[in-house]
Order: sequence, then C-alpha cells, then structure tokens
Amino acid sequence: KELAEEIELVFATKKPPTPSLNPSTTLSRLPDQFVRGGGCFHALSKLWKITSSGYQQIPICHLKKGDVVLSADMSNGMINFVLDTVECLIEHIYSKPMNVFMLDSSLGLTATHPVWINGKFIHPFTSDWTMTTSMNVFNLVMKGRHCVVAGSNVFLPVVTLGHNYTGDIVSHDYFGTN
Repeated sequence: KELAEEIELVFATKKPPTPSLNPSTTLSRLPDQFVRGGGCFHALSKLWKITSSGYQQIPICHLKKGDVVLSADMSNGMINFVLDTVECLIEHIYSKPMNVFMLDSSLGLTATHPVWINGKFIHPFTSDWTMTTSMNVFNLVMKGRHCVVAGSNVFLPVVTLGHNYTGDIVSHDYFGTN
C-alpha cells in the first residue's frame, strides 16, 4: 500500500500535458481524477429515482442497487430518455479533500467527469462551475450502461462507469469500458 501511494504521488504531481485540442486550457497539476477513483459525483448530486408515485429527486448517496433512475441513451449522439437500473453504487472516501465542480446545489462533478451540455460532452473544469471540495464522491454502474440524468433545474446526462461511449471527452479505456 505504501509503495502504491508513493508511486501515485509521483504520477499525480507531474506537470500535466498541454491539451492538444484546447492548448489555452492549462492545469498546474493533474486533476484529482487521475489518481485512484476516476470521475465522480458529489454526494448530494440529485438523480431522478422512479417510485410508485412517479419520479422523486434523490441524492446519489441515497441510491442503492436495484433502484431505477431516469437515464439517457447517448449512443447516437442525441438524448434519448430511458429508465435504467443501478447495478452498483461506489463511494470513494479520500484522506484529503477532492476538488468538485458545482453547477448548482443539485449537481457536482469531479474535474474530468464527462457531462453532456449544449450538444456535446465537456469536462466540468473547463466550465464556469463553482469549485468546492469533498471528502467523498460517488459513481454508478448502470445495468444498461446508460448516462444518468442529474440536476434539479436542468436535465443533464452524466456518464457512469462502463458506459462504452466513444468520442472526444467521453472515451476512456478503463472507466468507459466493461
């Protein structure tokens, strides 16, 4: 464990590469998501859970395996609302605060967690979202491998683990595959 943490610290403190698609976006250090944990949701990010009386907004930290939530199939590059079942809820607890970018009180994501805004996937660190910190973050594996729809004031598709989407921003050889 000590050796893994030492290696991770060397990697995480290296100067990040200059983005080839947007060289004007620079970072002084790699986002926290490049260390263990990957892209994640703030614990109070709200999803739309299906209940016997309809839809209910619920913080991601209160979901459990088997819950059905409003989701989005993004496989054709468009939003197609669907229902999907939570296969697994993962909580990452950190020993130091993790940067989280908040759109508003209903949606917070780590720096490189892809979210669909204005017809394309973006990373929150490239937006004007407010940065805060959190000691724990969450992510999901969805049975149908769809995005989940998050937020209160807007319906934003946000990728989950194992999503299998390809393209700029959203492709990931590890977090984005089965």
